[in-house]
Amino acid sequence: MKKAINEKDELVSPSLPQFPVDSDVYVYSGPISYNNVDKLRDLILTKKCDKNKTCILFISTFGGDADSAFRLANCIKQNYKEFKLVIPCMCKSAGTLISMAADSLYFGPKGELGPLDVQMSKRKGGDTNETISGLDIFFALDVLTDKMLNAFYHFNSILQKGTRVAMKTSLEISAMMVTKMFSPVMEQINPLDLGEMHRAMNIAQGYAKVMASHNFKKETIGTLIGGYPCHSFVLDENQAKQFFNSVYAMENWMLSVKEQIPFLEIPDNVGQIIDLTAAPMGKEEQK
Repeated sequence: MKKAINEKDELVSPSLPQFPVDSDVYVYSGPISYNNVDKLRDLILTKKCDKNKTCILFISTFGGDADSAFRLANCIKQNYKEFKLVIPCMCKSAGTLISMAADSLYFGPKGELGPLDVQMSKRKGGDTNETISGLDIFFALDVLTDKMLNAFYHFNSILQKGTRVAMKTSLEISAMMVTKMFSPVMEQINPLDLGEMHRAMNIAQGYAKVMASHNFKKETIGTLIGGYPCHSFVLDENQAKQFFNSVYAMENWMLSVKEQIPFLEIPDNVGQIIDLTAAPMGKEEQK
């Protein structure tokens, strides 16, 4: 029996399971980026898909670009009658955005979504490929604001109780102390970066409203965007049912695919995009 080989000429699977009739099956493992998404879009568009077919996409990603997520989801919706998304492990941020376009979701034992978030490259120091989460930034600002207010009230309370200075003087001294304490931290914040991140979050929300399928409960979008404290928050199969109508456990053949393909367990750092339907023994013979 022939062996299915991926783009890097590595072994994918010695024996892929039979796939459902009238379905095209793809694997996407890696960042949601323009180049990776374009590879999958090319695979879809060059097939001249039968509109009656179903697209089944196995996805494994830590997230990425909201624009690219929309391009991919829109391409699938335009070329297939039904879109099923299989989530073997991580499907975070921009991956969650793609899940909102699917007609049904299939979770593996380790499958998880995350809050609707965006990731952007860090501009100062560190790895040039390192990213930072919008939710993490805004949560950090909330924490910093609370600390500043608490410090101000604390200083003012001590001055009011321990001295006889006037209220105006007490407030001025407290403000000065808070300013000196927190100014080194505040000087590290670039208003342009904050504006860009806020805009990116708004773009993600806009795409979510446009691309959401009947499977997504649109009234929950506010919670999915701002109801969680961080990018890494785990939304498993049970929690996903708060946001989606059709949520299922992975079928046996889906579990078999996951076991045969290692980079579905952990997202690939660069990107692995494969059309499994084209692999030998991958398609059930039509009767």
